[in-house]
Amino acid sequence: MKTLVLLTAACGLALSAGPSLTGSWLVRTSIAGNDNEATCTIEQKDIALSGTCTSPNGSVTIAGKVEGTTVSW
Repeated sequence: MKTLVLLTAACGLALSAGPSLTGSWLVRTSIAGNDNEATCTIEQKDIALSGTCTSPNGSVTIAGKVEGTTVSW
């Protein structure tokens, strides 16, 4: 499982033409002192991202994009 640490809703990653975010990620967030952990399954097609994130609070569907070195959803 890949681990991704997020401090905000959008994060910057150094991506080139070859790498993909497709896969299962452990996402840890810390917002205003509230820590949370979710398992996200992400599929990347070109710049588009889609998938689901599941935490103890439930599951959510995500949609986002990769633009240069910025990933957002």
